[in-house]
Amino acid sequence: MGVDIYLKSGRADFSCRLYWISDLIDQYGQYPGRVPEFELGKKFSLKEIQQLLDFLKFCLQELKKDKKKKIAYYDSAYFKKIEEVNSSLKNLIRLIKSKTIDKSIAFKFQGFIKRLDNFIDRYSNNPDQEKAEIQESFNEKISLVQKIIPILTKMASGRGSVTIS
Repeated sequence: MGVDIYLKSGRADFSCRLYWISDLIDQYGQYPGRVPEFELGKKFSLKEIQQLLDFLKFCLQELKKDKKKKIAYYDSAYFKKIEEVNSSLKNLIRLIKSKTIDKSIAFKFQGFIKRLDNFIDRYSNNPDQEKAEIQESFNEKISLVQKIIPILTKMASGRGSVTIS
């Protein structure tokens, strides 16, 4: 059971978990304006609704910028290099395992292969999968902000309410 924030303006209504907006506040603490206080059982004033609206408009812009940055990061040379290292390590292990090894050094090679396996785990991030997860996460946040902004815009003109319960 969690705390929800409810937005209602005429027939339009929206609700979401309060932690979701709190996460945005934590993530974009550099916001130059004021963000309203969130307390259990609180009903927002028109001024607080406008503050929340301004903050969410700021967040929407920042989310879009951050999404582009994160996706560019996973397209960077760093992750291309990781793919190369991962592939090289797998080829090296395959090559070592395919050759017959003298029994006197076989034990040392088993330890070497285990260490190489650990490196493969470390360098196994699939940039395409990471990008897909980043896009999904940012798209969800952007979508929620885009749903809230029109409702808050109506409320800022005095038609509606925001409550936390």
